[in-house]
Amino acid sequence: MLCSWSFVRGLGAVAPEANRAFKGETDLDGVYRIPELKDLPGGLSTRLARTTLLIYHPNYVAYRSDFAFAPRLHRRDFAQRGNVVRLSHFGSELSHARHLLFLGGDAGIRGATPRERSRAAMELDQPALSATTRSDEVAATGTEAAPEAAAPAWAELLLATEDVQAVTGYHGAFTRQRLAEAGDATDTLHLQAEGQGERHDVALRLWRRSPEDLVAKLEGLREELPGSRPLSGLADRALVVAQEDIRGVAFLDAEHAALVLLTCGRAQCRSEAQAVSLARRAAARLSRLPRWDATPPAASDATPAVEP
Repeated sequence: MLCSWSFVRGLGAVAPEANRAFKGETDLDGVYRIPELKDLPGGLSTRLARTTLLIYHPNYVAYRSDFAFAPRLHRRDFAQRGNVVRLSHFGSELSHARHLLFLGGDAGIRGATPRERSRAAMELDQPALSATTRSDEVAATGTEAAPEAAAPAWAELLLATEDVQAVTGYHGAFTRQRLAEAGDATDTLHLQAEGQGERHDVALRLWRRSPEDLVAKLEGLREELPGSRPLSGLADRALVVAQEDIRGVAFLDAEHAALVLLTCGRAQCRSEAQAVSLARRAAARLSRLPRWDATPPAASDATPAVEP
């Protein structure tokens, strides 16, 4: 744990004046206490500019009092007294290199993150390793194999592990992967709760088609999913689904040519409001998707044209 204070001086032209820091650990009950800062810099125009609390534990996403790691949003729930910190497991979809930047360059933090720095180095070296492997293949065969066309990893952009943990309060780890049965969806995401049953899982299916085709698909989902009913206030059209083991929310956004079906096990989403909240977070990230051109290329009527 690291708490730092930054001071500035000056009335018109403001300049940095001093920094103070406190390093400590939580007690056996997980409670942290920061002592009163007594070594204050002098000067009539000196004032406190910023206080930042950083809490780190290996294999967990670090906590900062000023903003969150992923998605990177300003934090507005920090309190100087009675603050509650919940660390989530570091998911496989997150970057250790970016996490190190998030932690900052304090010497004490660097000393506490040897494994983090090792994994970050492996991430940064991965492109070079891939290039070396391709060169070895060319040397051995005399030819370079054509790269396989990768399926678009779009669903991954819409929902983070931290979203589920923030909305449902579940702090176990998830495995992120595609659904084994994708059906006719353009892309899928399966957040599988480690060590738990399917009722703790969350899944997301994404369809990218013309708005007319998406309307037809949404109507098809309404007929396929018993217990569905319209939902207002989410995207252009939406519906909620309540079944024995899952809660679901489907929504259509014509601007981004996207239809999303989010399903959440009842052990994870204990209320409809939680499933709707997750769907709203996914809807807010549709702008991350590449622009969709509904006009297919002449070679195939089934392949969409996508512009970055």
